[in-house]
Amino acid sequence: MVVRYPEKAIEFSPSRTEKQAIEIVMEYERKNGRKPEEVSNKKCGYDIKSGDRFIEVKGQKAKQPDVIGLYKTTLSKLGDNILHYFIYLVYDIKSNPKLKILPPEKIFGNIEMEQQFIIRGKIFKNIPIEQS
Repeated sequence: MVVRYPEKAIEFSPSRTEKQAIEIVMEYERKNGRKPEEVSNKKCGYDIKSGDRFIEVKGQKAKQPDVIGLYKTTLSKLGDNILHYFIYLVYDIKSNPKLKILPPEKIFGNIEMEQQFIIRGKIFKNIPIEQS
C-alpha cells in the first residue's frame, strides 16, 4: 500500500529497518523491567504490548523524520487504551540507533489531521510487470 504524505509517498511493508527497530524497543522495555510482547502481526493498531503500554514502533534508517504518519483506523482500534498509547521512534538505525519516546500527552496534544491518499495493494496486484 502506498500512502501519500505531503513530502513523498512511502511504501509500507515489514522491512528490515522496522524489525530492527522493534528489536531495539523490545530490549529497551526488558531493561526497564517490563515484559514486552510483540503483536505487530495481529493488526491491533500497535506493535508491542508492554505492561500498560501500547507501543507503536516507527523505525528510520537515517535521520529523525519530519513527520510521523498514523492511520485513523489505528487510533479507533485503541478505544479505552488510547491513554496508554506510545510511539517509540527509533532512527539512525544504520549507524548509531537513537530512541525517542512520545507519550500519549505529546501525541494527542500535537496531532494534526491531514488528508492521506492510499492505493491498496489489491488494486495493482494483478497488473503485469513491464518489461524494460
